[in-house]
Amino acid sequence: MKDEKKEKFIKVMVSERLYKKIDRYSHLQLQTKSEFIRTAVRRRIAEINRSIYPNKTDPQFNRINRRDVLKELKNLQSTHEKREYLTTPSKEELIERENILEERKKELEKELDKIEKERRIVIMTDKVEFGSKEYLDLTERFLKELTQEAGEQANDADYSMCEVYYNAPPHLALEGDRIAWHFRIKNNKINFGIGEVDDVDIKVMGDYQTLCHISKLEYDPNDLQKIFEIFSEPIQSGKYTFQGDLSKIPKFLNPIHNLLAKRLL
Repeated sequence: MKDEKKEKFIKVMVSERLYKKIDRYSHLQLQTKSEFIRTAVRRRIAEINRSIYPNKTDPQFNRINRRDVLKELKNLQSTHEKREYLTTPSKEELIERENILEERKKELEKELDKIEKERRIVIMTDKVEFGSKEYLDLTERFLKELTQEAGEQANDADYSMCEVYYNAPPHLALEGDRIAWHFRIKNNKINFGIGEVDDVDIKVMGDYQTLCHISKLEYDPNDLQKIFEIFSEPIQSGKYTFQGDLSKIPKFLNPIHNLLAKRLL
């Protein structure tokens, strides 16, 4: 009785020709008509949202779309999900549906990969000033995200770091003419703080303008020649110094420099 009401409702909302297409396409997608219509509506709403809000690429705006993709992908991977068919499909039809199912899985995996990459997309309105509160908040967020994404790889990480920028602009300076922050990672957790500390594995100190320039440069952390070219002059001039063993830096944190570089004014 419930299914009859659904079909009557669908027929009232669309033409007979469109209803037949819905009936056919929903089976090709291995979904019931109700699921098929809901999926189509969600996609159309997502298209409208993208056309209205084209610049909202921060991760919080992708969360709903990402959740929908993961949910659909999980449903497609389920072998126990019940399907409704008007007639028993032939062997050829089953093979065709299996192929469509595999194609849809690939599409969803590509879409999910695209969403994950878009979480890193930067737009001009998201730019922050080096050393500002927004910059420090962003640094903390990226540290936590990279640690979370590392999963089990971060379980054994035990590392700490402090950065100090002197000759900072008055509107940014936190202590005299300085900006200082530090963080520690242990037991898969990031503890981020403001201020200068000494009991860390690595401590970086430098002139604000020099570090600001370096922080805007993107480079491959494995390209030692490029790193030497970037840091040799500041180190020789005394505008950049560091203490500690660079080999202690967890590899899963390497992307943070380029992530922040994309966000700087």
